[in-house]
Amino acid sequence: MSQTQVTVPDLGGIDEVEVIEISIQVGDTIEAEQEIIVLESDKATMEVPAPMAGKITEVLVSVGDKVSSGTLVAMLETDSKQVSSSAIVEPVKEPENNAVQEKNEPEIISIEPQHNESRKIEIKVPDLGGAGDVDVIEFSIAPGESIEAEESLLVLESDKATMEVPAPETGKLVSFSVKVGDKVSEGDVIG
Repeated sequence: MSQTQVTVPDLGGIDEVEVIEISIQVGDTIEAEQEIIVLESDKATMEVPAPMAGKITEVLVSVGDKVSSGTLVAMLETDSKQVSSSAIVEPVKEPENNAVQEKNEPEIISIEPQHNESRKIEIKVPDLGGAGDVDVIEFSIAPGESIEAEESLLVLESDKATMEVPAPETGKLVSFSVKVGDKVSEGDVIG
């Protein structure tokens, strides 16, 4: 058995969200992807699923707490065979077996619900502070390029200011659905 830290996944640029529901207790046996907590921002609620099956040994947040991406929310006791198989995406190379096991421990700690599966997500215009119909003035990345979470995708301009739109998570940009000169508003899909 080994201990795994369960953390808040990437929140797509949102700084802090409130814990509004805790669906687990110490001693609960849970399945992978089972809801463990529910978070709420100004705009939406988000269920945080368990990264893998196991037994809850510690709950580190309470209803009303403010959390952000990477905040530790619970400790999960897992079967070490299960942790290895779900945490390692590529096959383990036999000669380096011991080194790989030690090196993968930190990766297990930062596991997120996505399980490194390839998937497409929509990129939407974030909160514009009440501004509407702002101009797309510049692209910071081209389709096909890789990008880190929070790195600038494009630049918007209103009457009063310019604003960079950050990537909600690390990945590869497939396409933009807007072009320079287009007008966009909060919530519009841009890529």
